Amino acid sequence: MTTTVGSRADADQLGRAILARRLAACVQIEEGLTSLYRWQGKECADPEVRLTIKTLPGCEAALQDLFREEHPYEVPQFLVVGMRGARRTPPGRPAR
Repeated sequence: MTTTVGSRADADQLGRAILARRLAACVQIEEGLTSLYRWQGKECADPEVRLTIKTLPGCEAALQDLFREEHPYEVPQFLVVGMRGARRTPPGRPAR
């Protein structure tokens, strides 16, 4: 899942809170984004930092609770992407 925050410090704080509650195996932090959006009737353009949270489907509700408590935004992005496991065909075995 992904979310964004306004600074590296906010990303570090949120990422550490997620890990402290054991709601993810890994949180990647990516700086250098610019988000264009409309807020309270105005068009905005602001720098943001993306967090990619590597977690399990069973942690989604607990992450939503944590966001309500810890996320610095009034209306945070909470984007969940479904995942399918990749299967590798061993050498010499025909693919199914």
